[in-house]
Amino acid sequence: MKHRINILVFSVAIVATCLFLSEHTYFYTILIVLGLTFFLILSAGVLFMKFNYFLQNVTRLKSDLVLLTFDDGPHPEFTPKILDILDRHKVKAIFFVVGSKLSANPDITQRIIEDGHIIGNHSQDHNPLMSMFSKARLLKEITSAQETIAESIKVKPSIFRPPIGYTNPNYAAVLKSLNMKCIGWTLRSYDSVYKTPNKLIKRLVNNTKPGNIVLLHDNLKVTASSLDTFIAQAKSNGIIFASSENIKNILDD
Repeated sequence: MKHRINILVFSVAIVATCLFLSEHTYFYTILIVLGLTFFLILSAGVLFMKFNYFLQNVTRLKSDLVLLTFDDGPHPEFTPKILDILDRHKVKAIFFVVGSKLSANPDITQRIIEDGHIIGNHSQDHNPLMSMFSKARLLKEITSAQETIAESIKVKPSIFRPPIGYTNPNYAAVLKSLNMKCIGWTLRSYDSVYKTPNKLIKRLVNNTKPGNIVLLHDNLKVTASSLDTFIAQAKSNGIIFASSENIKNILDD
């Protein structure tokens, strides 16, 4: 909806400029400014899910709980370690899995479900250029992952998170046709940037607030090495993480 409004406003502005300001000294400058403004708004819509520019995303919980989410797995070494930590702390999470990685690690995906966590769709191949896909190609990428996941856990996910968090105008139509909800995040951990556990733990503990959806990655060593301390320190600060009692309904509140 916001994208359509942006196009409408831009179009009206261009037409009005051409009709009433064609003889103005700064006519071409005005056109350039309008074009750059449109491009900047469009770029922000692509890069930042929280703006809900192309489609409505869930980026925050309607409760005081904190939800941990993990992208880009399953990983044969780090995902089991993360599952062990979550089990010790009685914390439940959402794992947005990549179809091709799931095929290589079906037992881990089965354990995710058996441990009471939720599986989400994170595309079949995690193509970094997925935000540039056509509607047909986007549909194929997501449905391929749906089929791969269903072969493993016998259920197709109802939630999706786009690779890198980038979207385009086709996402809304494709996800609507699949009856899927798009899940973003409130807090990005930047665990793919921080190389040492201490820095990652400090960022997470200082920035995790009630209602947050936290983005982490279960294919990274630093995340597996930081998770136990982070959860323990966050709990001591009064943070309550999603548990088995509420994980199934947490996104429907």
